[in-house]
Amino acid sequence: MKEDTIIGFCEHTFECEVSRMYVHKDHLRKGVGSCLLEIAENSLKKQGCKKIHIESTVTAKDFYEKNGYKVIEKALYKGNMDEPIYKMTKKLSGT
Repeated sequence: MKEDTIIGFCEHTFECEVSRMYVHKDHLRKGVGSCLLEIAENSLKKQGCKKIHIESTVTAKDFYEKNGYKVIEKALYKGNMDEPIYKMTKKLSGT
């Protein structure tokens, strides 16, 4: 594998929301996603966030639940009304 290959990324907003997260299929279940999520959570905590919000796909829902997120609402994705999503939240510890 090339050293400059991107295997995953995570973005967050300044409104306490993880907005995008991706891990390449060859690197799933190897801790990459958990590491990226932890970095995002720590960054949001430093910004003063007490609670993080995520809109999860059906396939990522279990991952977020394992990382402490709770479903607050099932909805439909704005760009595709046939695609369900889960609005999830997690209270940050120590805040």
